[in-house]
Formats: sequence, C-alpha cells, structure tokens
Amino acid sequence: MVVIKITTIFVLIFFFVFCSYTQVQEEDTTKYPVIIGLRAHAGSVIIHSKAIRPIKDSYPVGLEVDINWHKNRKKQWDHCHCYPRTGILFSYFYYDNPVVLGNGVATVYYIEPFFGAHKKLCFSFRAGAGITILTKPYDEESNPDNMSYSTYLNSFLLVNLTLNYRLNEKYSINASACYNHTSNGGIQVPNKGINFPSASIGVDYTLNPSEFKNRDKTKFSDIEVRKNRFDIGLLGTVKSYKHGEPIEHVIWGGAVNYSRQVGRISSLVGGAEWMVNGVIKEKIARDSIPDANPYRGGILAGHEFLMGRYNFSIQMGLYFYRGYADYEIVYQRYKLTYRITRNIYAGISVKAHRHIADYLDFRVGYYFERR
Repeated sequence: MVVIKITTIFVLIFFFVFCSYTQVQEEDTTKYPVIIGLRAHAGSVIIHSKAIRPIKDSYPVGLEVDINWHKNRKKQWDHCHCYPRTGILFSYFYYDNPVVLGNGVATVYYIEPFFGAHKKLCFSFRAGAGITILTKPYDEESNPDNMSYSTYLNSFLLVNLTLNYRLNEKYSINASACYNHTSNGGIQVPNKGINFPSASIGVDYTLNPSEFKNRDKTKFSDIEVRKNRFDIGLLGTVKSYKHGEPIEHVIWGGAVNYSRQVGRISSLVGGAEWMVNGVIKEKIARDSIPDANPYRGGILAGHEFLMGRYNFSIQMGLYFYRGYADYEIVYQRYKLTYRITRNIYAGISVKAHRHIADYLDFRVGYYFERR
C-alpha cells in the first residue's frame, strides 16, 4: 500500500513524460480528437496506520469532468505502440466523514495510454497529479482526529486501469479501477494522507472523431538510443519540525546515478546520495542527543521509465551511513526529472520510509550519455 501510495505520486511523472513527448512537431498533420468525459466514483479509505483509525468507516463518493486530446500520430505509436491521451480533469469528492475529513475539490493533469484504440473494446492506463483543496485540516483543538492532512492545499495523485467500449464514432463508455491519494508531501505534519481506491463508470463524447490506425510495430533494436547515462545533481527542500512551527528547516544534498537502457521505454538505474537533514539537526539540538549528527548516505537501485524529455524512476534505498537512526535502514525514492537541454535536467523526488513520506525535494543536475 505504501509503495502504491508513493508510486502514485510518481506515476504522475509517467504522464508528464508522455506529455512532453507528444508535443513534438512532426510531419503528420492529423487532427487530434478532442474528448469530454464524465465519471462517477465510489470508494473506501484505506486504514494503513493506527493514527487514522477515526476515519475507518469512510466511503468517499465523487464526480469528475475532464477534457482531453487523444494523440493518434505515428510518432506517438512508435514510442509506445499505443495512442496516449493527455488531459485535465476537475473532481469533487465527499469523503463521508464531514467532521474529520471534510470535502475536496481537485484539478489534475493526466496521461492515459490506450492499447488497441482502433478496436471497439480496448483498455487504458491513466496516471495523473495535481492539487486539491481540502476543507478540514488537522487542528489541535477543533480537529485533533485528522492525522491525514494538516494543510488546506495538498497534492492529488491517481492511477486508473480502464476498460473502454466505443458505442459509435462519438460516444464511448468506460469502467475503471482507481487508486487515489492526497497529501502535502511531508512539508507539514501530521501527513498520513488519504488513500482511497475507487470504482468508476463514465461516458466520453468526441467532438471531432478521427481514425486510429493499426500500425506496424518496430523492434527496439531498430531504434538508435543512448543506452548509457550518468548524471550528477543537487537536491534541496524545506520542512517544519512539527505542526504549527514555521517551514524553515533545510534538507539538502547531492546524488550520482547510472542508467542502462534495456527496452523502448525502460532502464535499470542505480546510484548513491548524501544528505544533510535540518529537521534531524533540530531534533538533536532540542533533545540534546549525544554522538549524533544530521548526515545520511544511501545507495539505491531500481527501474526507470523513459518518456521523451521526462524520466520517472522507482528505487529502493539502503543507508550506508546514518548519523541519527530515526527510521529503519531501508527507504524508497520516487523521482521525476525533465530534460531542459540535452545535458541539463530539473525535477522532483519523494523519499519515503514504508507508508510515511519523509519529504519532497527539488533537484537540478547534468547528464552524460553514451551509446
């Protein structure tokens, strides 16, 4: 569950990735179909921690409206052997616990690759990220039971697996299994998040129908790629020590990585990082902890999705040095980067220990690539 929770955070990168890729200019001038969709959701909150037991009988329901563009050119097909949609959705969720959780409205940008879009019946995978405004954040006096979120403005992350059926050239219906997550990325505590799977049914209306060709598939070996990539980067963020205190403690560090491309959109990646944690430094000072320091070093390995200018990786980490041991020795990192130029990138990353998000950081770096 924890992995799904944070993966969601970055599966979003999966969509950003496709996004940038699909914006590339090409000779094909086929008009992208524009689609308006409507979905209804019914779900259940996952109780992944003792701290959120007060919300155990919450069953969210929601309504979602979206507008998207269905990419149907050869360039997109050659990249993934699919036709991806990119779009923006607007949703409202009633969390079935107005006293503790309240309600939420969200705006999310998503990417949704369709496999078999030329057929009447096909399936798709949607991943998205955006922001949500929630109405009942944690308060020591008025709402002490809400350990799920402590700020009005939060992130909203989703992944959906959908079965689509085309009724005619303009109308189609769909049914989805969805996973949804909201949190503030650990910037303010408490921040256990709201994790809720849901089932949805919906209908899509296409404003300007267009053809989806069943094109030939190309082999990965026929594509010229730079299979080996090294990168070096700097990372940084800020975080509060506890609820109600200023968000002023700096976390910063550096990282090096090596990536080996093994497929059309896949790489194996590994690396190391060194961090200085200002929150730990503050804890050491307040509690007068002897023989402790705020430094941490870790080694990581995992998988990376390659989507045009975007790369998204899911890695497991192992500390080789901890100046203060507040969590277990193993952690996860979910990272999305965007290639600004051929060699310079920027991105975001979430570091987590099991179901607890430690922090979200921002990073910049430099690529070295070899075939």
